[in-house]
Amino acid sequence: MDIIREIVGGGGGGEITWEYVNRQLTSLVDGKHFLLVLDDVWSEDPIQWDPLRLSLKHGSQGSRIIVTTRNERVAGMMGTTYVHKLEILSDEACWSLLRQYAFVGRQEEEEECEKLKAIGMELAKKCNGLPLSAKTLGSLLRFKESKQDWQYVLESDIWRVVSTVDKPVLPALLLSYNDLPSHLKQCFAYCSLFPRGNYPFTKLSVIIEWMAQGFLSDSMAAASSSDEDLIRVSDEYFNNLVMRSFFQKDVINSRRIIQLYQMHDVIHDFAKSLVEKECFTLMIDATAVAAAAQEEFINFSKARHLCVSIAEEIRRIPAFIYKAKKLRTLKNIGAPVPSISFSELFRHLTCLTTLDLGGTYLEELPKEIEKLIHLRYLNLSGARFKELPKTLTSLYNLQVLILYGCMNLCKLSEEIGRLVNLIVLELTECRQLSYLPKGIGRLSRLRSLSDFIVSGGVEINGGCKIRELQDLNFLKDTLRIIGLGRVENGNESEMACLKNKQQLRALYFYFNQFTSASLVDEEVVNEEEEEEEEEEEEEVDGGDMLSRRRMEDVLESLRPHPNLEKLIIRDYPGAVYPNWMMGSDFMMFSNLVFLELSNCRKCKHLPPRRKTTIP
Repeated sequence: MDIIREIVGGGGGGEITWEYVNRQLTSLVDGKHFLLVLDDVWSEDPIQWDPLRLSLKHGSQGSRIIVTTRNERVAGMMGTTYVHKLEILSDEACWSLLRQYAFVGRQEEEEECEKLKAIGMELAKKCNGLPLSAKTLGSLLRFKESKQDWQYVLESDIWRVVSTVDKPVLPALLLSYNDLPSHLKQCFAYCSLFPRGNYPFTKLSVIIEWMAQGFLSDSMAAASSSDEDLIRVSDEYFNNLVMRSFFQKDVINSRRIIQLYQMHDVIHDFAKSLVEKECFTLMIDATAVAAAAQEEFINFSKARHLCVSIAEEIRRIPAFIYKAKKLRTLKNIGAPVPSISFSELFRHLTCLTTLDLGGTYLEELPKEIEKLIHLRYLNLSGARFKELPKTLTSLYNLQVLILYGCMNLCKLSEEIGRLVNLIVLELTECRQLSYLPKGIGRLSRLRSLSDFIVSGGVEINGGCKIRELQDLNFLKDTLRIIGLGRVENGNESEMACLKNKQQLRALYFYFNQFTSASLVDEEVVNEEEEEEEEEEEEEVDGGDMLSRRRMEDVLESLRPHPNLEKLIIRDYPGAVYPNWMMGSDFMMFSNLVFLELSNCRKCKHLPPRRKTTIP
């Protein structure tokens, strides 16, 4: 279904039926020539392949499907008419690939390369024609500058190690792992919890999980003494693993500003072999429950990290899970399980530091969540509850709270200010959330806050004002400020001190409440349609002069730091843009590469033209 969704470009990320995609795909290819490339196919199940094949049969004669795989049985199952087997690389080709990674970024590359070529060719022979070995070994040698260092790698005893306990491992991979410092070894091994195969991930998503596991605690102490940001330290950790080719950039899925990464299957298997007695992935179905009842299941006494996929027929968490008393990580990687209660689980697994229930469509978060006193990371993405239990705010150690896509969430706890260790608060696509409670300003450790929703109207006594942004000076990357029409005056917006937030790279200014939940239509809308929309939306009263000038003062006082790279302003009711956007002042924003001004109907003049993209 994922492949078909990509082809037809529909579904909106939600649930789609086979009937729908079959009609769409059939219509798309009917009578047309097409070339479809399916890369790195592993499944040998014809049931997964047949539906796609049936739809593609409607294409015109001469269409082609190219499949790449490392499993010959896959080629047979798909009915391949021609098989092209790739040969191993020659020693010269291995050396060419190895040197590409080993000498990247070095000055006098040709001279250095020639000096080390003899040893390099010997190392290339040890790659046995495998590109991954050459790439991994080259990434290791990138950190070895002298001839003696290269010779030491060549003469290492590890070349004689051809397997772990029961699975073969590439010697070059083992060499690179052994060269890692201890703090990077544990960070890399933890990533074995990621699903195997096509699983793109972002840098931030990995970093915040490392933080929750305490992998950065030593660095945190060092960072505080040198006034260096913890996120910057963890950023170096991640980049180091990228440079050593343990992570690789996902060039296919990284279509937007955010860079995505992946782990090669072989590297993932290696990571899993390092922690096979501590990390488990389970499919919990009727068979697993029956096996547990007969005491034929896994011994959880040493389990530290667990990924579960719960089948639809299971209505409660199996009791054998509760035996994992020392469990630190629990992740759901399966289908939604909205009706399952986690109350008992919270009572038993009190050592959890990471709890990922994203995609479960949880209908209620039990108040027993307060039992997880060590919890640092909580992902509730896509949950269907309307509010969070008050007991959540007793989780003093919580650092990451992800509520992405909680469409029904109406409010956060009024005591959210108690979560003083919170570093990440993700509220994207929480469309029913109309304001944030007072106390957000006390979360001074926040590095990532996706949305700040200004209080106003009936919530004016219980919600936070924009001035609560004043002390959140460590905010990074992107911040959306929603409901700026509720801000009383320029003095209040000036107290947000955006000019002091030098790590923010993208700012979204939404003057209306619900703009963030809707896409702006690029087509011209006639005046009658605009008037109808204005009546339906909660819109700033820009009709009189005083209200308009008030909004102009508000935007004038929201001057950001010059490091800003992206600025979006929507539904601004003022007649003029602020001084910092006009004339020579705007030229100070030399890093700005993207500017969007949407539905700013009363403004007659645009900011001065510069090297900026205006959609």
